[in-house]
Amino acid sequence: MPTTGKTWKVKDTSRMNHKGTVGIPRPDVTKRFTGEGNPLWKGDKVNYRALHSWVERWLGKASSCSFCGKEGGRLHWANKDHLYKRNLIDWISLCPACHGYYDKQHNLRKHKKGE
Repeated sequence: MPTTGKTWKVKDTSRMNHKGTVGIPRPDVTKRFTGEGNPLWKGDKVNYRALHSWVERWLGKASSCSFCGKEGGRLHWANKDHLYKRNLIDWISLCPACHGYYDKQHNLRKHKKGE
């Protein structure tokens, strides 16, 4: 992108964005376009991966299994009823073993061919 020959003096570089221009924080705009205010918001019609990202954004990364207490390693945010709604109370953190056991006990597991 060609430069116009103008130079800008910036005293506070903490508000600079990645292009070197000053960005003014605008919480009013951010709030309007967050969640249901965003024109691209899909509500409960969101896909599987996007919903899990949303849950992780609000609840954080799963840190321990709700059943066996395992900490660290590979943990999942599991939907309790498999209806996949945007209800944070409907999610629990489980390790892969407990996740499979939970789904099987509640008849929520998707069956493979031949089962």
